[in-house]
Amino acid sequence: MTTPGFERRHIVPAGELPLDRLAPLFEACFSQPFDAAWWRWKYRAARNPSLALIEDGRAMAHYGGMPRPLWIFGERVAGMQVGDVMVHPQARDGLGRRGPFHRLICAFSEREVGYGRPALIGYGFPNLRALRLGEALGVYAAVDSVTELRWPAAPLPLAARRADAADASLAEAIDRLWATMKLDLRAMVAGERDAAWWRERYAEHPAAPYATWLLERPEPALLVLRAHGEEALEWIDFIGPLDAFAAARDAARAIAAAEGRREVFAWLSSSAAARVRDAAAIERNIEVGVPTCVHTPGPAPETLRGRWWLMGGDTDFR
Repeated sequence: MTTPGFERRHIVPAGELPLDRLAPLFEACFSQPFDAAWWRWKYRAARNPSLALIEDGRAMAHYGGMPRPLWIFGERVAGMQVGDVMVHPQARDGLGRRGPFHRLICAFSEREVGYGRPALIGYGFPNLRALRLGEALGVYAAVDSVTELRWPAAPLPLAARRADAADASLAEAIDRLWATMKLDLRAMVAGERDAAWWRERYAEHPAAPYATWLLERPEPALLVLRAHGEEALEWIDFIGPLDAFAAARDAARAIAAAEGRREVFAWLSSSAAARVRDAAAIERNIEVGVPTCVHTPGPAPETLRGRWWLMGGDTDFR
């Protein structure tokens, strides 16, 4: 990482920058207003490893890192979720080798990801164009894909109740469900889903757009839903035994029908999708991949390929 003394172009910890230095970059890349409260929530971890590239005093690129524990084949390890990968449209040699994108991911990986570093695995949810660029530059390897499944709302039998985040017993219930789910996922890669993570991710989101439901039959489980206008519910997350996954899908369809909505949809990795894809499902290719960082030595991509358990709630932007 070059030193801040080199004023023409240098890399700095993004967490040390005032947010008004990052806002113009975000708005230029994503064409939407910068929300400071949402940004602070997203990078709430005490250790914020994100990096920014400064050129002539302006933030011209950003590579975000959000620490998250992962369970890999039954073992808890430190993971690093990548997000907010931004290169300003005016950045010189922005996407080429040794351009801002390449420089940032190399600096980030060398400091944060791989054997002997703070996180064993780095992963994210880029669109396929960004994933292929990372592969061409030798810094990413694709290990899974994300698809969207949609189902019509249906007045199915519903044995579920909406959970109250203030209920003291909810945390205990989530931890019990996660303990069961971890055993079912011991041949997979999955992000931590304990009660502490659920609270930070959903209950403490600054916009709080999520509803948590507890499924009572055929087996206890938890599902998280998010409304999209008046027409659709997004099935964001699930915690519980995998045998209850299809029942949670049906519960989401029943809740949508009871609320007068037309459909339910979910973002799912290949393994998760295989468990709930049925004759009623309509599949759409959303061109989102899951890469792992390979610039530094770490677990071989082929050992991770097709073995991820991911839903929309695992992203940083759903």
